[in-house]
Amino acid sequence: MRVIFVQELAKNSDSLSKDILTKIDADLGITDRKVLDYEILSRWIPLGIKFGYHPILFVAQEITQTVGRLIYLSPIYRELVANGQVELAKQWYTDNESFYSPAARATLTKIIYTN
Repeated sequence: MRVIFVQELAKNSDSLSKDILTKIDADLGITDRKVLDYEILSRWIPLGIKFGYHPILFVAQEITQTVGRLIYLSPIYRELVANGQVELAKQWYTDNESFYSPAARATLTKIIYTN
């Protein structure tokens, strides 16, 4: 249900704000690192980045360091780039490049360095 809820939030992101994300997170504990649900976080993190909800950055960075699947990495890097945080995306990528597969490196390089 949380995945569907966060998907709907993403579809209706025009009506969201940092304050709304803060309230939702306080109520549902989505950013809580004790319960890392990558299906939810792959949708929640881009919203947090878009609206400047900074607690999400710690979880996003943790995922870039520990998860090699593009389905979870791509939304993070795309949203960082789309929201003017290219230098942060480059730093995280550089820090973790050796951990990523060749396919992941190729895709993430396109996302980060061609925008």
